[in-house]
Formats: sequence, C-alpha cells, structure tokens
Amino acid sequence: MKHHRILYRTLSALLCLGLCAQLTACGQKPVPKPGSSGPSAPSVSKKVYDDSLITEVYDEEDSFTDEYGTEYSYICHVPQLEADTPEAKAINWEIMESFGNDVQATLDAAESGETPNSQYMEVTWQSYWNDSLLSLSIRVLGWTSDLIDYAVYHYDFETGQRPDNLELLDRFHVDEGDFIAALRRGAARQFDSHYAPWGTGGLSPEDENYGGISIDLAALRAWTVAEENFSLDLAMFCPNGDGTFTAFQPVASIAGGNG
Repeated sequence: MKHHRILYRTLSALLCLGLCAQLTACGQKPVPKPGSSGPSAPSVSKKVYDDSLITEVYDEEDSFTDEYGTEYSYICHVPQLEADTPEAKAINWEIMESFGNDVQATLDAAESGETPNSQYMEVTWQSYWNDSLLSLSIRVLGWTSDLIDYAVYHYDFETGQRPDNLELLDRFHVDEGDFIAALRRGAARQFDSHYAPWGTGGLSPEDENYGGISIDLAALRAWTVAEENFSLDLAMFCPNGDGTFTAFQPVASIAGGNG
C-alpha cells in the first residue's frame, strides 16, 4: 500500500492579485516654505509598529545526546505579543497552548539527556507588518523533518482587535472568490513544480511502475486542488504589504518524497 502525506507549503508571492492603490491629495493646504510666516505645526511623534512589540517566551537553540548516543539539535523560539488587551492575551494563550508543552518537553529532555518525548525539533516565527497590523506565522518542524506545520495569528496593535480572514481581505480590497481561486492556482503550481512531468526520482515511462505512480500522482494533485480543501475560514495567509500574500496551504506528497 502506498502511503501519502500532506505537507504545508509556503505559497509565497504566488497570490499576486494585481492590487494597486491610488493616493490622491485633494483639498490639501500648501505647506509653508522655510522662513515663511505660516504657523508651525506641533511636533507629533508617530508610533512605531515593529518587532519590538514581540518578545519570546522561549529562546533556546542547542543540541544534546540522549542515553543511546543519539544526538538531537533543537531550535525553540516561541513568541508572545507585548500588548495588554483581551485579544492579545488570547493569542498568547493559544500560542502557549499549542506549542508551550512540547517545547518544554524538548528542553526537559535536553537537560536530562533522555530521548525527547516531544513532536518538534524547531519552532520559529516570522512577522509581517502592515502599519499597526501584525500577521504572525509560526512554523514547526518535526524531529524527522517530515512533519511541517504552520499557525497564523493576526492582531492590530492600534485597535486592539483581532481581524478574521474576511476582514483582512476587505482591508486590502481583495475579493474572496479571487483570493480562493489564486490560492488553488498556487497550490497546483507548487505540486507541479515538484512532480511534473508525472514521475519521481528519475522514473521514466519505460519503468514498469510508471503507470501506477502516474495515476497515484494525478489523484494526489486532484486532492491538492479540490474545492472542498479551500475555505476562507481555515486559510492561513499573511499580507506582504505589496499587494501579494504569503499563504500556507496543504499540498499532497508521496511519503518518502522530497516534496
């Protein structure tokens, strides 16, 4: 029996929807030139929104050897938002609920020199800023490097609110149907970039297993782009701030493959 696995793929910048923004200055008063008698505007310091608003509960990178002589390397960076609002606290709680126990189990194993009783060897994060809006992606990697997963959280530091996916698309003037269609195209391209033309590992049409594997890959591709696998409620994506999005979408893969 063939075994299949579902991996999350980063569809970075594949979801370009041709967005553009026109900035029109209407009814603006002329700015007084230096030395003119016009009134001077009070100095207003603009609030800076950047990674200084993110700290880490865990910040650990090291390696250790267990009682059987097996060496393990781990990277644990678990973020938290520096904001005292109910929504920020909820995000911080969800992050710790999802990853905190597993990271602590890894650190306990490193301290005791025992085989890790945990799933992940890496927990890392990436921030995407659009003014006060933070989109935070967390990437986890399993000990065997086969398990790759993502989580995405959105938070607006100015309003203290946590926008949902539909509100995000509205904020960037993106149609939901166009977005889902682009997401499906991106998933198809990601699958094809690894498996097309239908074959793996130098397999050619002359090989006796070519037909069966080609059928298998066609089925996996059909699953990858199936409409039921694309829901805006479940979609994980981060706006890049330039009219494109980085999305994290499951793409089918043959177990043991490099895709």
